[in-house]
Amino acid sequence: MISKKGVENMIIKSKEELINIIESDKDLMEILKTVSLLDLPDWWISAGFIRNKIWDVLHDYNIKTKYNDVDVIYYDVSDLQESTEKIYEKELNRLNSEIPWSVKNQARMHLRNGTDPYESSLDAVNQYPECPTAICIKLVNKKVVIHYNYDFKELFNGIVRPTPYFDNKEKIDIYLTRLEEKDWISKWPKLVIIS
Repeated sequence: MISKKGVENMIIKSKEELINIIESDKDLMEILKTVSLLDLPDWWISAGFIRNKIWDVLHDYNIKTKYNDVDVIYYDVSDLQESTEKIYEKELNRLNSEIPWSVKNQARMHLRNGTDPYESSLDAVNQYPECPTAICIKLVNKKVVIHYNYDFKELFNGIVRPTPYFDNKEKIDIYLTRLEEKDWISKWPKLVIIS
């Protein structure tokens, strides 16, 4: 079922245009630069931090939606201690205490998520519940790099659908529960929700 009318005219038309939008956002770039200082293995910023920016642009919002948190992910099989993640969060808070940091080592997150072990941070991101959340960015040589394994046209049109990992009878309820709990349509009414 599709609820609400979709974004009629795509505002973001390409991955390169999205990179330009991110690079022109001073706050986003400052957050990326701050995380890059930790030099974590296979690090990325993922999920709602980027998704919400895209949806704000699609809705032509002048004031950005407040961050619930900034999801910093990395992949390190040599240290699976949750306490290490907390040390990184403390360091990020020391560098910028105004950001609600959340740091997670994707090498251990399969235990919480009840899946097979992830092979990398990108493997974990690809297995997030809904496609527009399964996106991540980082800085490489001071340039923004984006990873998104799904349909950019759908992403730029505000379409929300489950990733293939959740589009099955075993996991679709997790996706549907998230849709209900997050209630994204109340903040971004032009979204097209596939349920």
